[in-house]
Amino acid sequence: MSSTRKLLVATLAVVALFGGVPASASDVEVTLDLSALQPVATVPYKSCVVQVSPDADGIAVLQAAKDAYCIKGYKTDDFGFGEFVRCIDRICGTDATYWRMTLNGLYTLYGVSDYAASDDDVLGFSYTQWATCLVHESLC
Repeated sequence: MSSTRKLLVATLAVVALFGGVPASASDVEVTLDLSALQPVATVPYKSCVVQVSPDADGIAVLQAAKDAYCIKGYKTDDFGFGEFVRCIDRICGTDATYWRMTLNGLYTLYGVSDYAASDDDVLGFSYTQWATCLVHESLC
């Protein structure tokens, strides 16, 4: 077997075993935390760890989670000042709800496109009612 063919077979074996492209040595690990989804989700969500490039945005984290079968899909909206999560799987924000993003347990004041990945970050999303935000501004 040629060396090129052996490399291809080895690469395909890694992809089959680990479900994706091998991580680069310079990649960082980010935990996508969807545990706050449980009250609205019909299936249990857990956290999952994904590999992304340093300083990758949150869209890259969501895509890595989709590629790793942690989530089925996501949608974002651009409001002219960055992209924000509109849907994760088929749970979408409405006039009364939205996806609130946290970084390492703290609420962010920016959208998913403005996040920059660092090793061991925990990027969280919770499905929240706007009324909660208006009544308890400290929670938003």
